[in-house]
Amino acid sequence: MSATSSGGATNERNLRWDQSAQLKLLKLVLSDKLGCTPAEVEARVEQLATLLPDMLTRMETTRADILQPLLADLPGLTIQLIGLRECLPGVNLSQLVAKHPRLLNDFKDPASLAQRLDTLRAALPGVNGERLQWFLGPRLVCPGGHAHLGPLAIELRVVDPWFETTAHIVA
Repeated sequence: MSATSSGGATNERNLRWDQSAQLKLLKLVLSDKLGCTPAEVEARVEQLATLLPDMLTRMETTRADILQPLLADLPGLTIQLIGLRECLPGVNLSQLVAKHPRLLNDFKDPASLAQRLDTLRAALPGVNGERLQWFLGPRLVCPGGHAHLGPLAIELRVVDPWFETTAHIVA
């Protein structure tokens, strides 16, 4: 049994796994995947937190394969966020991306997102597409997502007293 400078044992059963340990491991994995040092990953994470502050609160629970493309090209991410802002002007992008981080991977081209949102708006007249997107996530605008619009339109037209967000979704 080895001892630390404070006299405590350092074997695994005495160590506790907490969020800070999870975050350290995540940064080590990301530094390996990105081919940079942990200090460089930390700097990129700070830049990501500036762009998407809500991502920082979910960082330790977000998978490395989702974070890697975001951290790999921060200037490209900035351009992508500007495109998303144009498509979804009323949506808090930081919260949306924190809730659905794959949205940025699925829609590298803002024009494809704009096209899917136009399809959504045409299929659901009277419904605010941005708010609907916020409540239901990217599955509505993902490839093949328009197949769900018919049943969704029927569900939204049914008055459900327990689903208050319906009133919020309708423009």
